This record gives sequence, structure tokens and C-alpha cells, in this order.
Amino acid sequence: MKDQRIRILLAFILISAVSIFLTQCVPPPSDSTEESQVVAEPKPTIDRDKCELYLNFAYSYYQNQNWQSAIKNYKKMMKYGCEEEYAPHIYSYFGRAYQQLAKTDPVYFDSALFVFEEGEKYLPDDIYLKKNIAYIYHVQNKIDLEIREYEKMIELQPDDLDLYRTYVRLCFSQERYEDMLWGINKILEIAPDDQQAISDRMMVYERMGKDITTIQKEQWERNPTNVRFGLEYADALSEQLDYDKAIEVLKKVTSVDLRNKEAWLKLADLYKNLGKFEEAAGTYEHINKNIDSKDLDVIDNISKMYINLGKFETAYSWAKKAIAIGNSSLAYKIRADVLFATAESCSAARTPISFEDKLVYKLAYDDYLKAKKMGDYGVQPRIDFLKEYLIPTNEDWFMNRYDANGKERSVYRPRLDCYNWIGMNVSKN
Repeated sequence: MKDQRIRILLAFILISAVSIFLTQCVPPPSDSTEESQVVAEPKPTIDRDKCELYLNFAYSYYQNQNWQSAIKNYKKMMKYGCEEEYAPHIYSYFGRAYQQLAKTDPVYFDSALFVFEEGEKYLPDDIYLKKNIAYIYHVQNKIDLEIREYEKMIELQPDDLDLYRTYVRLCFSQERYEDMLWGINKILEIAPDDQQAISDRMMVYERMGKDITTIQKEQWERNPTNVRFGLEYADALSEQLDYDKAIEVLKKVTSVDLRNKEAWLKLADLYKNLGKFEEAAGTYEHINKNIDSKDLDVIDNISKMYINLGKFETAYSWAKKAIAIGNSSLAYKIRADVLFATAESCSAARTPISFEDKLVYKLAYDDYLKAKKMGDYGVQPRIDFLKEYLIPTNEDWFMNRYDANGKERSVYRPRLDCYNWIGMNVSKN
């Protein structure tokens, strides 16, 4: 009897389960399908009077920093179909009102984000909306999404350096070096001499484990008219002591831009450091004649190259040009260096040195004093040395007061052949 009851119970459970399964498999009647579908509410027809009214209310509340009331009136504008036609006057302020509330309750950032994104539907090219979206992602530490917003802004304003700089900084924080490199190269397309971008690019290459010289070579060969790439490549070659290749690259750079002073200076300095004084002098002279005739540093280098070549008269002619440009400490030092080197060379075979040699040293001494008086205190050791050992003493002046004809000399000018081009009188003071 008990077993029979159990069998009846099991049969009942099985029949019930089958019934439920079959019921759920049966499709609903056609009229129930229509009822289950979500019917989109029709967009309200714009009521411009209401739009103007609530816009004025919202603006007034916004100005008075009553953020909740401003938000309430912007929402009412949605009710009267204002969102599209009045979009420029709604979404930036609507979202900012939520952002102000988020200062005390961060949950409002989500509301602000929703408003700004809704605004983009009607104002897809509005940079202000995108900047605010990016800001919210930044606050929420969603940096990858923030980067994406900057990519959108860059598409709209491809020449905006500030956007690229922020983009590069964000990519660096996320170690997105390939993207960072893209941003840096865009900066350099707009501003080829941007030192920060140049430095950042080298850093990225290092972080990516790439051979910097190889990369620079590839850049230069792909863009042979890009002066900046050529200069960077030449610098890298110089650091690796591949001077001949560096000179070759710099020659090509200078042929691309005949008036690029930086390139010509690098080429001249490289020649100078390698002891190729003829080539260095010619390169510095090109700068003086074709790019900058008043750069005293360039003239200083020209005179030094000719001193190294033993062409003292030519060096002196350049020193006179330095003086003619204007009285300055460097100009007088240039001439003093030429005079000192000339006397040093001319007197090298004589021991002791002659009075005529000492006259030239005195000319150099006087110019060094002028340079010091104008602020160049670095010449003091040379002044002290000349005064102690090389300029005429009182005895020298007394013993050489007569010329070859026995006539007392009224002026003192060096009389040796190696000094005959020096057109300066020597002061006894």
C-alpha cells in the first residue's frame, strides 16, 4: 500500500514537470508580442518659448552657483524638445553644474559624463565637451579612455601643440611608447626645433630598447630634407667617434639649408676639433659672410684657426673686424690673442726676446686690460704673466729710446719684418 502511494506521487511529479516544459515551449499569442515590445516615446516638439524661459532660469541659477536648480531647469528644457536646437547653450553648462556638485560628492561625475556624451550627439566637433569628458576620465583614473578623448580632439585640431603634449604625457604614464612616439613625431612636424620633443623621442627609443643611432639614420635617410633629423644623426655619429660620417651628413644638411647656422657651426666645430683648421676657417667664414656677420664668437674662431695655421696677418685682419663691429670685451680679447700669438711665434728663435717683441706683447697687454675693464676677468692670468715677464721694463724703454739713426723715438711701433703689418703705436704707460 505504501509502495503504491509512492508510485502515484512520482507519476504526478513527472506529469507536472512535462506540463510545465510544454507550456513554456508554446509561443505566446500574437497580441501579447505587441504588448511586450518597448514603444519609444516620441520626441517632443520643440516649444521655443519654454526653451527660452527655462534657459534664462538655468543661466541665472548657474551664475549664482545654485547648481541643483540650474540642473533642474536644464532638465525641463529636455522635456520641451530644446536639446538639439539649443545644444550649444545647454550641455557644456549642464555638465559643468554636475561637475561642481562632484567636488563634494564624486558620484556626480557619472551624471556629468552622461550629459557631456549626450551633448556630443548634437555637437560632435565641440572641443570643450571632449576636454571635460577627458577630465572626468582623468579624475576617475581611466587614463586609456582619457587618451582616446585626446585622440579625438587631435583629429579635430591636428595643429594644436598643447593637445599633443598632453597626449604624449598621458601615453608615457601608461608606458604606451609607440603611441607616445607618434605624438612626439607630430609635434616635431609642427615645431622641428622643439627640444623637449627631441629629448622625449630619444628617451622613448631607449625605453623601447632600440639603437638610437640606427633609428636616427633611418629617419634621416627617409627624410633627407629634414634638417633636424640630419643634425641629430650627425650628433650621434660624433658621440660614437665616427667623425668622417658625421662630416658627410653635415655637408648634406648644409646643402639642404644654406643658411642654417646651427648646421654650419656644427660642421665648423667638428673640423676644428679634428685639427682641420683650413676647412674650419672656411666654414666659419661662410657663416660670417652669408649668415651672421656680427657674431663675434664666429670671428673669434676664424682668427684662432688662422693663428693655428700660422697666418697671423690674416688673423689680425679678422681681429680688426671684431673691433670695428663695436667695443666689447671679446673684440679686444680677440685682438690681444692674435698679438700675443704673433709675438710668441716671432720671438721663439730668440733668447732673450728683443725689445721689438716686447712692444707687441705690450700691445696685447693693453688689449687684455681693456677686455678686463669691460668685464672679462678671465684674462687676468694672462695680464699677470705679461706684466711679470714680457712687457718692456723702465730700463727697456730707456735703453731703446733712440732709433737706428740716433734720433729719439717719438712713437714706438714694432720694426721687425714679422711685425710690419701691425699698424698700432705702443703706449709707454
